[in-house]
Amino acid sequence: MRCRAQQLRITAVDQATGGWGHINLDDVRVGLDKAPDPGLEGLAAYWDFSEDQGTATTERVSQSADPISYVFNNAVYKPNSGPLWRPKRQEDGVLSGALLFDGYSTWVTRAASQTQIPTDGMTVEAWVAPRAFEWGDEGKPSAVVNQQDKAAHRGFSLGVGRHGVWQFGIGTGDAWYETAVPQSAALAAGKWAHLAGVFAPSEGTITLYLNGEQVAQTAIPTTASLAKADVPLLIGRHNQPAIINGTFAVNMFNGLIDEVKVHPSALTSQSVRASHEHDVQTFAGGSIPEARMAMDRSRYDGDRYRPGYHFTAPNHWMNEPHAPIQVNGKYHLFYQHNSHGPYWHNISWGEAVSEDLVHWRDLPVALAPTAGSVAPDGVWSGGSTLDENGVPVLLFTAGNDSQRPNQAVGLARPVDPATRTSSNGRCTRPW
Repeated sequence: MRCRAQQLRITAVDQATGGWGHINLDDVRVGLDKAPDPGLEGLAAYWDFSEDQGTATTERVSQSADPISYVFNNAVYKPNSGPLWRPKRQEDGVLSGALLFDGYSTWVTRAASQTQIPTDGMTVEAWVAPRAFEWGDEGKPSAVVNQQDKAAHRGFSLGVGRHGVWQFGIGTGDAWYETAVPQSAALAAGKWAHLAGVFAPSEGTITLYLNGEQVAQTAIPTTASLAKADVPLLIGRHNQPAIINGTFAVNMFNGLIDEVKVHPSALTSQSVRASHEHDVQTFAGGSIPEARMAMDRSRYDGDRYRPGYHFTAPNHWMNEPHAPIQVNGKYHLFYQHNSHGPYWHNISWGEAVSEDLVHWRDLPVALAPTAGSVAPDGVWSGGSTLDENGVPVLLFTAGNDSQRPNQAVGLARPVDPATRTSSNGRCTRPW
């Protein structure tokens, strides 16, 4: 039914007596407006990334579309292609159809004027599945969601640092208060995790929760009040990133992000746990789903300059193929690889396997810089051989900047010596 060119009369009656006053009217409904979504109650902002396609994502409280930056939205040497949406699967519950952030060119922007950030308490929630971890240039984390000017002690930031150690910070105008988790609560590459950062000045705390459980807490003054930063709210990109090679912004998230929520109050531990349990109940069997984010070569379809015969990495940077070895009739090739973008920086070992040296199948990253190993700061050139039992091993240059010299020789063995298909991603011991 449409009601055009018809009069609508609204009568407001003030029954107060004595003195002077006025009447404020807000949110007037005539019975045809869409009813409020009870799932949005108590939220300042909410991105559920349910679009499945396109170059914008809707913030559900305001119903406004926020643009998604992506390198191939306006491609140069190939046809345009949109951001990397994950296909929807019912068994993934609230994590169905997440957005994949490629580590160097994908982020969501919401204008500063559109954000309403509370000052006397807030909670930021997000589900994340990091594909890899950045170096942490200038000591800055890879931002999950932030609206910050840390130098001016303003705004907030939820991000992931080196080796999966994540943190939450708040600026009060005169100070920056930050809480980070211990290594025992660090994120695991390739797995979903639910993060929550709670700024509760009335309690004098900033508290972090991983999958509904408290993992860190820092005391703050009970007089603390958040000072809003006059910069855009960004998902996946740091407000003030380090720039390398004069071109590439780092401190960007690499992996899946979904269910980003900003609450205008400090949630209790019971509320955070309940929020996590609510989401888990939407998953098939009540188990957190697999994080599906393997690098897809089809991203470059139509690229006139991409090699058609020479081996290339599935995405991002590659240099120096090395350590070729034949095991059980299959050829394995390793190479220097940066999982975060098309530039040399945070180096790991990519891996591919072939039965004929012509057709190659990509395998997960074989070795990556790992906390508590001989190579926390880099996995560089090396070779391969068979040990005395015929088990393949990888010998590599292990980077550790806490030592001088900062290079040693590391040894890595397969996860499963029986299959001998891939190395274990950890640098097991120096020589």
